[in-house]
Amino acid sequence: MSSLALEQLSITLKTSASEIQELSSLSDAHLLQLNSLIEKAQQTQRKTLSDAIDNAMSYIPALLRIPVMKIVRG
Repeated sequence: MSSLALEQLSITLKTSASEIQELSSLSDAHLLQLNSLIEKAQQTQRKTLSDAIDNAMSYIPALLRIPVMKIVRG
């Protein structure tokens, strides 16, 4: 099971399991908890960044907002 939890964590971190192999000494519960905390932090980071972009857009003239949004959001 530890390898499954480690694999899941590597997917969340977008890295290979071999790069985080040292974490295999943690229990499955700890690996799953770490994975959950990282996922929550990533979601919070994305929301904060999105809110900051939306707030910054209010300072850009209306005619430029769409082209700037395309550049910023890809």
